[in-house]
Amino acid sequence: MEAAVSTATSHPNLVSTYYYDIKPVYHDLDTREGGLQVTRATQHTEDWKLFLVLEYCHCTLGYAMRADLLHKGQMPIWDRVLQLLLDVAQGTLYLHNLQIIHGDLKPENVLLKADKEVAVGLIAKLTDFGLAISLGPTATHASNFRSGTPFYCAPEVCCS
Repeated sequence: MEAAVSTATSHPNLVSTYYYDIKPVYHDLDTREGGLQVTRATQHTEDWKLFLVLEYCHCTLGYAMRADLLHKGQMPIWDRVLQLLLDVAQGTLYLHNLQIIHGDLKPENVLLKADKEVAVGLIAKLTDFGLAISLGPTATHASNFRSGTPFYCAPEVCCS
C-alpha cells in the first residue's frame, strides 16, 4: 500500500517518491548470519522488503518541536506553527479527496523541508503511507479501522 499511495499521488504537502522496488528476503540458517538477506526470488520466498527513494527533507515535525524550531523561549512562533498546521491539513485533505486515509498521522510522519520560497522558511510534507487505506468510491467511513500509533488516534477510533 505504501508504494501504491506514494507513487500514485502528487501534492506539495506529500513527500515525493522517486523510485521504489520490492525485493524478496530470507533468513539463511545455513550460514548462521543474523538478520534478513535480500536476494533474488526463490521458491521459498515468504517475506518482501520495500525500498523507497524519497524526496529529501530536513527533519520531522517531532524533532522540530523538541529542538525549539517552532518557538522562541516560551512563546510559539505562531506564523510558522499555523503555516505548518495548514500544510498538514492540505496534505490530508488531498488524500481524503482521493478516498485515502493516512492511518498513522503523527509528528514523526510529517517531514519538514526548508524552502526559501515560503514565508516561514519550511514546508510540511506527509510521509509513511504503510498503514494507509483506500476507501471505495461510495464509502463514507472505515468500519473497524484500527491502525496507527495509539497515542495519536482519535478517541472515537481507539475507544469504539
